[in-house]
Amino acid sequence: MLFLLRKIRKSLIEKNKLTTYLLYAAGEIILVVVGILVAVNIDNWNESKNERKKELSYLNSYASDIQKNIAELERVIKKSGTIHRTADTLIHRFSRNQSTSQPALDSMTLILGEYTLYLSQEGTTQNLLGAGSLEIIQNVRIRTSFVTQEADQKRIREVEKGVFGIFNEYIDYLKQHTKMHHYTLGRIILDKQTELKLMSDDYFINILDDMSYRYKSLQDHYKKRKQELEDLLVIVESESSNLE
Repeated sequence: MLFLLRKIRKSLIEKNKLTTYLLYAAGEIILVVVGILVAVNIDNWNESKNERKKELSYLNSYASDIQKNIAELERVIKKSGTIHRTADTLIHRFSRNQSTSQPALDSMTLILGEYTLYLSQEGTTQNLLGAGSLEIIQNVRIRTSFVTQEADQKRIREVEKGVFGIFNEYIDYLKQHTKMHHYTLGRIILDKQTELKLMSDDYFINILDDMSYRYKSLQDHYKKRKQELEDLLVIVESESSNLE
């Protein structure tokens, strides 16, 4: 093609057809420019296509992380709710001097001695931000969620920290006032005498009250985060569907 164009140009010059040659030269320039523009557009299209593939991969991975986090939140919501209700039950019974069977009392005491944390999946976020690929994500709501994830986690961690403090206070109290070592022996931890002592101990009742309040607050934070993730998941899955 290039050889043919050069041959035509040489022929026009030799025949001294200046006007025709200028028109030809202009056409050749336009043809070259058009070719460059087409090549640039193809390159841009290929680059955009590759970015959309990467975006889809990130979104699918992110959706998987969100689903796992929702399941994990369901677990800790259930756990924190159980501890909150157990603390309330003991407070209610102690305040009314209602006796409880020793096995049931032991069971509730051990439930309050359990502690759990929300263990979130953040692999996709770490990979995306670590690779400096945040701008690949087109949806502003999703892109923002990657950036604010750490702050969202920090809020929950602060509440969990408060819960952990009262949990330690509760365990320390049991170590001092009950026969916790009986648990490993399969024996009753709280005998009748110890139960009566706990029922009349304002300090122990205050610990239970604090536990009830903090676990209820923690459960509310978990529920709020779960709702946020459920809303986000709808957006992520919709965006992924549009890219497929």
